[in-house]
Amino acid sequence: MEEHPVRLVHVDLSHGIGLAERTLWELATRLPRERYAVRVWLSAAGSADGLAEALEARGFGVERIDEPGSRWDPRTPFRLWLKLRRERPQLVHVHHAGEPASLRVARAAAADGVPVLITRHDLGASDADVAATPPEIRRVYQRADLIVTASRGTRERLARTFGIPRDQVRCISYGTEAVDEELDPGLARAWRVHLGVRPLRPLWVCPLRLDRERGHEVLLDALAELRRRELDFMLAFLADGPLRPELERRAEAAGIDRQVRFIEVVPGLDSLLAAADAVVFPMLEGPLPLTLLDAMGRGRPVAASAIEVIADIVEDGVNGRLVPAGDPLALADVLESLHRRPDAALKLGRAAAERVRDGFTWDRVIDAYEDAYDEALGLASFAPERTTR
Repeated sequence: MEEHPVRLVHVDLSHGIGLAERTLWELATRLPRERYAVRVWLSAAGSADGLAEALEARGFGVERIDEPGSRWDPRTPFRLWLKLRRERPQLVHVHHAGEPASLRVARAAAADGVPVLITRHDLGASDADVAATPPEIRRVYQRADLIVTASRGTRERLARTFGIPRDQVRCISYGTEAVDEELDPGLARAWRVHLGVRPLRPLWVCPLRLDRERGHEVLLDALAELRRRELDFMLAFLADGPLRPELERRAEAAGIDRQVRFIEVVPGLDSLLAAADAVVFPMLEGPLPLTLLDAMGRGRPVAASAIEVIADIVEDGVNGRLVPAGDPLALADVLESLHRRPDAALKLGRAAAERVRDGFTWDRVIDAYEDAYDEALGLASFAPERTTR
């Protein structure tokens, strides 16, 4: 393999930029070039322009794929077959985030005898969502050589609902960067001074985008309860989104607008995350927020909803605190406890950093994917149960 690198094609034809695109980027840029000759197929949609330009600047070949106007277009399979014949890949890695176009490539590759690995990027799908998957999509998954999911719950749902053998599905989580040891601690202190944080006034940070189902309303209700308990605090929303005007009105109506700040999103805000006494993830549903791993990697205690994708990583009372999703009183109790017991919060933060360092850096994720590639290519002498957990 070192003399003849594996010709690997990454396929992501979705229109958005999210977990699938981040994973593709990390794999493409971190996989050893002596082992893999990487090409990338992206959607022709304008939303993928930035990713395509960044990959090309790194020297990767990028193919932009136009989606057919209809799934019944008979020219689509032939065009994909021609592209595959031109590329002559030895492995096709399809990143599936809900759109059907990427799976058309998987189907064409499997029909041409090319090994296929599909990563099902976790969209927070429920049992009902998975059960409603059209038969043609199920068949593509069933024909793949290996499936990768980011959460154990999704792995079990796919195996159970799609009829895929469990030993054909691997669980590889997302990752985070190793903590920058050179980060100036003075920047974190400057944020605390700027926000008026004092020893008896904790700083909590919520880094979730201001969208529905992120649980921001639950968090504001929890903060209003803490205000009724006469606990002073400062909460910084470290994100933006369409829900901001509504959240601002809600904070003002609850009388906590002076304790809530909306921070403009600009590069280099790691120092604010490092300044937090605790980082809050009150999600009601959805995919794993990578900022959870970022916060844990920095040794910050986290308070989060006990939804599936988070409970895979955070163990309540060991490396963070979990509360029932949508329960503002339980969240208020946890935040108050983290403030009044700083020794316990410090212990949780240290355990969180160890948890991320041992299993959730991007380097470990890449190692796990290399094992999966070897297995799909038939290069492994056994089927490893390598995960990033």
